[in-house]
Amino acid sequence: MGKVCVITGASQGIGRAAAIRMSRERDVSVLVLVARNADGLTETAAEMERDGKRVELIPYDLMDLDGIPDLVRRIHDQFGSIDILLNIAGYADPQSLLDTSTENIVKTYTINVFAMLLLIRETSRYMYDRPAKILLRVFCHAHGAKIILLLGGYDKARRSSPRHQHAEIEVARRRLRAWKRGRG
Repeated sequence: MGKVCVITGASQGIGRAAAIRMSRERDVSVLVLVARNADGLTETAAEMERDGKRVELIPYDLMDLDGIPDLVRRIHDQFGSIDILLNIAGYADPQSLLDTSTENIVKTYTINVFAMLLLIRETSRYMYDRPAKILLRVFCHAHGAKIILLLGGYDKARRSSPRHQHAEIEVARRRLRAWKRGRG
């Protein structure tokens, strides 16, 4: 059996694009798509290349932090493993700090920080004994009206030193500077 890939924020944007891209991966046999918007999940699934892959749609609001451990456990129990977590869900309602409400700040941090950390923590409970540990870093940078997304990853089990991690971060920073020079 192939790998089980869980993707949050899969109903639109980068999450949808990641789901469509992962549907083309030969070694992925199950895609579990998680997002608040059930209709958006259905639209994402319609665009995917299934080729015998199982696609599971789970409408879930990541504002419900208390339910995240059960969500992850249910996914693991249903599919027997979680091999890949693409934690892409995010929330943004950009306003100046002086104009934003407390509710907006709480929602931003709940989804973008706390839910992400809980998903990583809970998924890690089922991945700890895996031989391969992949560290995926996502770098986002606002540049005017554009957002730049750079991905970088490496096999942490093979090269886990802080020195190597810093070198990988520096590579991403150089790519970002080069992008700015070429696009700015």
